[in-house]
Amino acid sequence: MATMRLTTSRFTTSVLLLISLSGAFSSEEYNVNVDGTVSVTESSSTDDDSCGLYLAESAIPNSGLGMFTAKSIAHNERIFYGEIVCNIEDFEENMRLRRQFLSRSNKNTPSWLLDSYYWSPSNALAEFEAEEVSSVIPGLGMLANSHPGLVNAIQRPPQRVADLHRTQHPGAGASTHFHDVHFVADGDIEAGAELFVEYGDTWFRDRRKYLGDIPLSRHWKHANAVLQKYSEIMDSDYQSKIGREMYELLQFAVKLEPRMKNALPEDVSDVPKALEEGAAKTLLPGRVKTKEWLEENGMCLDHIRPGLSTIAGAGRGAFATRRLAKGSVIAPLPVVQLRRYQMEVYELRAVAKADSDDDEEEDQVFRIGSQLLLNYCFGHPQSSLLLYPYSPVVNYLNHNQTLKNAELRWSNHANHRKDWLDRSPADLDVEKYAGLIMEIVATRDIEAGEEVFLDYGDDWEKAWQTYVAEWQPPAEPYISAADRNARNEPLLLDSEMEKDPSYENVLMGCFVELPFDDAGEDGSTTTITWAPATEEVFDVNDLHECFVVKKHNNDLYDVVIKEERQTWRVMNIRREAIQYFDVMYTSDMFLRSAFRHEMALPDSMVPDAWRDIFIRK
Repeated sequence: MATMRLTTSRFTTSVLLLISLSGAFSSEEYNVNVDGTVSVTESSSTDDDSCGLYLAESAIPNSGLGMFTAKSIAHNERIFYGEIVCNIEDFEENMRLRRQFLSRSNKNTPSWLLDSYYWSPSNALAEFEAEEVSSVIPGLGMLANSHPGLVNAIQRPPQRVADLHRTQHPGAGASTHFHDVHFVADGDIEAGAELFVEYGDTWFRDRRKYLGDIPLSRHWKHANAVLQKYSEIMDSDYQSKIGREMYELLQFAVKLEPRMKNALPEDVSDVPKALEEGAAKTLLPGRVKTKEWLEENGMCLDHIRPGLSTIAGAGRGAFATRRLAKGSVIAPLPVVQLRRYQMEVYELRAVAKADSDDDEEEDQVFRIGSQLLLNYCFGHPQSSLLLYPYSPVVNYLNHNQTLKNAELRWSNHANHRKDWLDRSPADLDVEKYAGLIMEIVATRDIEAGEEVFLDYGDDWEKAWQTYVAEWQPPAEPYISAADRNARNEPLLLDSEMEKDPSYENVLMGCFVELPFDDAGEDGSTTTITWAPATEEVFDVNDLHECFVVKKHNNDLYDVVIKEERQTWRVMNIRREAIQYFDVMYTSDMFLRSAFRHEMALPDSMVPDAWRDIFIRK
């Protein structure tokens, strides 16, 4: 990928916010090259200055807020701006080691709220990062609801970049390398429609206790087929006595399958509409809102867009898409409530056993750092609570104490759980959803195209200044997987990579659709010829670790893929379908000396009930 590299050798503490470095690209327009690089083109502003994306009450009952487009979106068109991916490493294992470190049992361990928001690491091309990876994707990835029968936003994988080299910049490891994960329209989306992403049927199955018998994707398809068959049998005579009786019989027949029953209209009078537009649309009549309704009831989400920061060396920033008056809300900021200790990272090491005359060893637990997610959270030194914001684009906001033109405040929106401000962090542990909403507000008039800045606090500034002053670059040479992908050089054979120490930190991944139905017996090798699975070469579901065993003269390779019970030899795979990935625990997010510090939650916003950490003055 083409990267926005920092070339300055001076690190100005008042202008550099590491979180913004995660925004290496503008999300306006991208040209994705076959080598995985990205060329960025800023798109021209639209003549229509009205808000195009809203946060408002979801059409799905009891589902909280949802995202609505105020403008029509054509099939396969990008849905607004791309986002970062923040990957969580081995969360369950770290919490287990923490309990061992503190000699505590599993009792009274609060739930990890982000469990309900994670995406599979394969969606983010992050499956090789650690033994257990959970990918957090803000914006559409967390704010949008899901409806198995109405999915209209399809996720596209991110780009992996290495914009800060660990031997050249102290900011390496303090921001994510995963950028521009975005969604495209699955079919034409009409103006006013709610945006629904695909959580997957498993997500709904696992939450049946809380959500009930939500129809899954296959139930909606089956419902449409059943209604079509019913229509053919009745010859569209639904309202007659026999028509109603037949429909009641149909409903009785599916009664033993609650999910299927819930996918059919309750009354036969709704059958014609369901046949015309589909059962899922008929059973969710409020999924499309008028522009007037959105303006009155929604919160605008596209007042800011990503772009190249005006601050030298600060990567990407957030820019006003239209004029914003002093006191106006720049962006709503729903947040997930977390605890500080959930950011802790531990390691189990074998050490010499105390009071032992021989070389006997024992396992000991050591705390070795913090999750990268800490850098994306707001917090206060007197509180164990952390707040992770997940609105679109807000992760691109830069810190500048001199040029700041925005600030945080609590929202007065009806969905903001103001009563939670009177509850302790321990009391909030029992909540199974995110209920707090902040706002970013303009402190002066901001012109269209002007960069928006926040003040992330004196503690953050001092911590960064100290870190830069004490930073020492590692002596070992290092080439990341992202750098190797950007070079697009001919690939080495597996035997050649083993002899070259500079390749120790990378592995190869191939995008291959494996025909498992045609596989041989367990332990055998099946030979196939490569072909792209879809129009897009990079299908995340077809990514496998691979080894090059033969080179051809025309930029084609033969590779070997070793699955659990089967080995595949893939012939004539194209170079663009092979990428480098970092070996587990070697990418910059695992630099244990990398900068870690939360952004400041203003003291005036922190209620007494949250102040559970005593600081001796």
